[in-house]
Amino acid sequence: MFLSLFKDAISWLIGLAEAAGVIAAVLFIGLIVGMTGFWMLSHFLKKLAGPTAELDSYEDTGEELDYAEVVPICPDEDSPPSQLPK
Repeated sequence: MFLSLFKDAISWLIGLAEAAGVIAAVLFIGLIVGMTGFWMLSHFLKKLAGPTAELDSYEDTGEELDYAEVVPICPDEDSPPSQLPK
């Protein structure tokens, strides 16, 4: 009697482990297929977009900064004092 009960419990645990293994395998295969699909989609969309535009290099910014206008952070003497609502 105890032996058959023990056998049933073990077979139930084995069945549960098999079901969990099958679910994990299906999810893993779905993950691989999904990642491959998104990789292929991004690859083909990059091909359709054409060559990327070159960005401006940082070497050219030196001349641009020489002519930049500097904005003061502190308020001028002519500006009205700021008032906070109470």
